[in-house]
Amino acid sequence: MTRAERGETFKSVGEKQVKKTQIDPKTKFFDPVKQKEYKRQVSYWGNKDRTVLSGAAPRDRNITIARSAAKKAGFSGGGNKNRVDFNTRNKDYTTYPTDKYPDGMSHPRHNTQVDTQIETLPSGRVAAAKASGSKQPQPVSRPRASLGTLNRTQRRVPSTNEIARNMKEYLRRVKKTGGNERQPVHKVDFIQRSDATLPKNEMDKYAMKRGRNFVKAQKDLPKNLEKAGAKQGDIISGQPSPMMSGEKAEQGIKQREKMYARRYGRRVQPLDPTGRVRGMIGAVGGKVK
Repeated sequence: MTRAERGETFKSVGEKQVKKTQIDPKTKFFDPVKQKEYKRQVSYWGNKDRTVLSGAAPRDRNITIARSAAKKAGFSGGGNKNRVDFNTRNKDYTTYPTDKYPDGMSHPRHNTQVDTQIETLPSGRVAAAKASGSKQPQPVSRPRASLGTLNRTQRRVPSTNEIARNMKEYLRRVKKTGGNERQPVHKVDFIQRSDATLPKNEMDKYAMKRGRNFVKAQKDLPKNLEKAGAKQGDIISGQPSPMMSGEKAEQGIKQREKMYARRYGRRVQPLDPTGRVRGMIGAVGGKVK
């Protein structure tokens, strides 16, 4: 495929070549900082040593906090020393043809395809811990008179009990849909393939075609879940988000939420209005369908 067929400009081609020379130690333009940044980006998603709760280190203590919160929330299994699910790598499945477009950027410029990306987490307690909080200091609201002359925002580290309350709500929703918290969680994303760097409104004339492909991706979800290894009782989760340029974020999220609820039925729990649980949660009942 030529540069013109891909819709690339000479500037974008040049930027790719510059990046390639910066991360290659054999070139005179090699930049160790750029190489380190590139390696960090590439290895992030497959890194087994990533922490579960952001802001708590080292990883061993991080997992201990997550397990403690899971126990308080009522998650079954795991045992006193069992960390197998926390040490198991996530699995990824995508309909994007990585063999054809390995760099993720060489597909045609006005591409209206919508891909399904599924990240499989080893258990419900791992997914709940990742989605239920952080150990990073959070801002605390307080009376303006107590702020002092420097007007500083007071911060505090969230307690494990707060994380446990969020995980408890996650567990309640899983059980209500008929899911098993000890089975894997499949996080689903519908991703439009069009380039994010296109000028504003350039994809508008392709909106109808892209919309039809979005509906098709929803219909094909059961088939793709089966390919990703989903079985009866597995948990399905996803975060509705705006799909079209210029769409109001809040309105787009509500539209997607109603759309998914209609298509996938009562086994899907809607968004949590309190914000304790992120995304919609469902479960696979019987054969994936």
